[in-house]
Amino acid sequence: MDANELKILPLHEHSIERLMLRDKADNIIKDPVMHMAARALGESRRLWEQAASAWALIQADQSIPTAQRIATGRKAVCVLAESITRKCDSALSKLTQEVTALRQKSWQPPAGDPTVMAETRAVFRGMDAKDRLNALMSAADDDEIAAALLRAPAMNAGMTGAEQEKFRSVWRSRRHSEIVQREERLLRSGSVIQGCGKALISKIESMFAPHEKLLRAAESARDAAIQAARASEGGNNE
Repeated sequence: MDANELKILPLHEHSIERLMLRDKADNIIKDPVMHMAARALGESRRLWEQAASAWALIQADQSIPTAQRIATGRKAVCVLAESITRKCDSALSKLTQEVTALRQKSWQPPAGDPTVMAETRAVFRGMDAKDRLNALMSAADDDEIAAALLRAPAMNAGMTGAEQEKFRSVWRSRRHSEIVQREERLLRSGSVIQGCGKALISKIESMFAPHEKLLRAAESARDAAIQAARASEGGNNE
């Protein structure tokens, strides 16, 4: 991999900007959290370009011994890589916090009358699986029924955990569609940020591996020379 390839971190802030909503004129509708994530990705990309340039400059200086060039280059790259990691971790944390806040707003309907909710669950519990599934799909538009089914353990209504979560997903999509869609955009943005971390590790490995091999070869040659010199000294002493 040449120096120009090493400088390119295959993720760009446009990867997140493409996920943002747009108005009728195709202008991005500002989402502060997603804009924060896009900025973090852009800053990470520029930091990596600095790291790759610093590495190339140091390795090009043949006046410095190989081992020293590698050690100095590694230090410079690792300092910038740590800054990238901090930026990505911070962005991912803020995205996660926003997703958590959205879910708290839309995870379940407000509680209704406890007696009515218990009776509703009992009705569902008494249905066979097919009837219950049909009833669940039609109940997603009724907040009173949804509250009874989502504000108690799944088994209380004769459901499995998977059935309850599927019902929750349908209910949230119908009653809080904008929140759910934004949540999906935030989660996809988080995946992009996580991808930045994986790409960074891959780039560092690609950057260091050939030089580590060169260093090992130099060390082996040095050790061989030392052993040869010792053997020669031993022969001369005899």
